[in-house]
Amino acid sequence: MADQDKMNRNAIIDKIFIFSLSFFLMMQRLSGKPLIIAAYLAVAFSAIGYWLLSHNPKEDAEDLQRRKRIASVLQDAVAITGIFYPPALTALPCVGYDMTRCRNYIGGVAGVMAAVNASWIGEPAMLWGGAIFLSLFAVYLSLGAEKAELLAHDYHSLRDDSTEKRNRLQKQNMELERARDAEIYTAQLSERNRIAREIHDNVGHMLSRALLQMGALLSMHKEEPVHSQLTAVRETLDTAMTNIRSSVHDLHEESIDVEKNIREMAAPLSERFITEIEVDISETDMSRPVKYAILGITREAVSNIMKHSRGDHVKIQLIQHPALYQLIVHDWAEQDALQRKDSERQGRNREKSGDGSGIGLENMRSRAESVGGTLHTSDENGFRVFAMIPIKTEN
Repeated sequence: MADQDKMNRNAIIDKIFIFSLSFFLMMQRLSGKPLIIAAYLAVAFSAIGYWLLSHNPKEDAEDLQRRKRIASVLQDAVAITGIFYPPALTALPCVGYDMTRCRNYIGGVAGVMAAVNASWIGEPAMLWGGAIFLSLFAVYLSLGAEKAELLAHDYHSLRDDSTEKRNRLQKQNMELERARDAEIYTAQLSERNRIAREIHDNVGHMLSRALLQMGALLSMHKEEPVHSQLTAVRETLDTAMTNIRSSVHDLHEESIDVEKNIREMAAPLSERFITEIEVDISETDMSRPVKYAILGITREAVSNIMKHSRGDHVKIQLIQHPALYQLIVHDWAEQDALQRKDSERQGRNREKSGDGSGIGLENMRSRAESVGGTLHTSDENGFRVFAMIPIKTEN
């Protein structure tokens, strides 16, 4: 917008300069009231042309064309007046600037005819020659202004393209970084699983065998002090086995990939449903109980959908907000013809227990409450399970 204002100011400066030269030409042919009237008309037509042709980037193209046609009619009137009244040629340079912007060839031809007529009837060469020269000079300035405007437009287009490409590149770099982080995290999980298996299969089995052997030795050597010493060794082996089991258990739990597990749970749905899965969380900050709760709720919801749903769309969404995790499992039918009766909806996603409540829903609700969360359901527009689990900072 600032550049457009600058171009408009430049057009005003060009017009003032052209009018100054035209006024000098008027003084060579007119004096008194005719000079004042001619100068006034030249300024008026030039100002009206500037107002009609001032470009607003938000302006409709059709409206701009309509205003150009109005400006062309006024320019034609000035040029045709010069044919019948030669002194009017002194105003031709002021409108010649706008004629170029409008590509008003009719007005240009009329101006040439007016200059030829003035020469033919004996008007001074200063009048018609000066009018032609100043008109050509106005055309030159107008074309230069148009070229500057096109260059400015190309510059802005190039700058906008460059900015868009830079933003796109930054976005791609962020996506690559996220993909790299995901690969690193996946590799870490795989390595933890491998270490846990190695410890369980090798060290765990060796300790189990040592415990069995120590039990046999204890039954064979009951005399003191050998029996007490063997008992102490067995207790040490028991402690080592307990610590190894705890370490293996922790490694396995830390290697749980929530997104991967959700996608594996939802894989069977693709055979019957159009499935959409959205997971946006930081698993490194998610505690083990929360992981188990989310996976348990998702598994129960998917199982109920497979058993009871009559819809054709399923969406699973797990989003991490600043203070909570939000899990939504929603299935619905696209066609209104598949709307179910109230009695059918009440029976859906439920396995009746003795008190009439749905066992599946109660299990999901219990899992959410076990980590301080809540679970709600809705049967409008299909069936929706909505769980919110707070994010707790662990010391």
